[in-house]
Amino acid sequence: MTAEDAYTESLPTRSPAIDPVKRIAELEAEVSRLKYTNNLFKSEHKFIGKLTGLAVLGPGLAESIQNWIEARELANPLPAAETAAMGAAIVRRLIRIGLIGLLFALIIPLLAWQQNKLLDTQNALIITQNTYLQKQIETQQEQIRQQTLEAKRVRRTQLLSIVYDTENCGDKDRETNCPMRASVRAREEAVVAIIQFDRENGQEETSLERARLANVELPRTDLGGVNFEKADLSNSSLIMSDLTGSDLDNAKLDGSKLFGARLSKIEAMGASFIDAALLGVDLSEADLSATVWGQANLQDANLSGAKLTGADLSQVQSLTQEQLDAAIGDSATQIPSHLNRPASWPDEEVSESVAVRELIYLTQRSVDRLPKSKEEE
Repeated sequence: MTAEDAYTESLPTRSPAIDPVKRIAELEAEVSRLKYTNNLFKSEHKFIGKLTGLAVLGPGLAESIQNWIEARELANPLPAAETAAMGAAIVRRLIRIGLIGLLFALIIPLLAWQQNKLLDTQNALIITQNTYLQKQIETQQEQIRQQTLEAKRVRRTQLLSIVYDTENCGDKDRETNCPMRASVRAREEAVVAIIQFDRENGQEETSLERARLANVELPRTDLGGVNFEKADLSNSSLIMSDLTGSDLDNAKLDGSKLFGARLSKIEAMGASFIDAALLGVDLSEADLSATVWGQANLQDANLSGAKLTGADLSQVQSLTQEQLDAAIGDSATQIPSHLNRPASWPDEEVSESVAVRELIYLTQRSVDRLPKSKEEE
C-alpha cells in the first residue's frame, strides 16, 4: 500500500446527505408527542390534586382554591371575589374541623363513660351471681352437715344397740339375766366408738348408764368423765385406763383388773369392788362412800383425800395404816382388824350428820337427773 492510499483511508468518512424537509417533519412529530405527554401529565396531576384536595380540604374548599388559582392565572391583580370565596371556604373548613374535633372530644369521654357503666353493670351481675353461688354453696354445705349429723346419729344409735340390746327373753329378766346379742369384742369396740363420737361432736357427757360390760377388755383407754352409773363392769380389764372424774355410782366392778388405773375424783357411791385388783390405782379425792370391797387388793393404791364414809374395807388386802390415814372415813367405815381407826376421822355423832348430808346430796342428784318438762326448759 502506498503512502497516499494510507492517508486516504485515515480521513473520516462523510455521512450521507440529510433531507431537511424530512427532518423537520420528524421534529414536529416529536414536539407533538411531547406536548401530548405533557398535557397528559398535567391532567393526571390535576386529577390527583383534586382527589387530594377533596380528601384533605373537602369539596367546598378545594373548589374555592381551584377557582382562585384559575382566576389568578387570568388576572394580574388578586381576584377579589375568588379570594373572598376561598377565605370563607377556609373559615368554614376550619369551623367544620373544629366541630369534628369537638365531637370526637365529646365522643371519647362518652364512650369511656358508657364502657365504665357497662363494666359496673357486669360487676354488679358478677357480685349478684357470686352471692347466689355462695348461698347455694352454704345451703349445700348445711345439707351435707345435716346429712352427716343424721348419719352420725344413726351410727351412734347402732353402737348403743350393740351395747344394750339383749336376746328377747321377756321384760322381767331382760335387764339382768338375758344374754347380750353382741359379743364382748363388739361391745368393747362400740364403747370406744361411742365415747370418741361424743367427744368429736362436743357432747358434754357420754352416758353408758346401766350398760352391761362384764368381761370387757379396755386397757389403756380414756374413759374419763363417762357416766357408768349402775353399769356392770365386773371381771373387766381396765389396766392403766383413765377414768378420772367418771360416774361409777352403784356400778359393779367385782373381780375387775384395775392395775395402775386412774380413778381420781370419781363418784362411786355404793359401788362394788369385791375381789377387784387395784394395785397402784389412783383413788385420790374419789367419793367411795358406802362402797363394798370384799377381798380387793389395794396394794400401793393412792387414797389421799378419798372419801370412805360407810365403806366396808374389813377384808381388803394389802391396805396399810398410811393409806388409811390419808383417806377420809367415819365411824361407819369398816376397816381391817389389824389397823387402827385414824384419829382424824369424826366420831359417831358427826358421822350421822355427815350421813344426813350425803342422803340430801344423793336425793338432789337424783332429782337433777330426772327429765325436765318443756316449761322448765
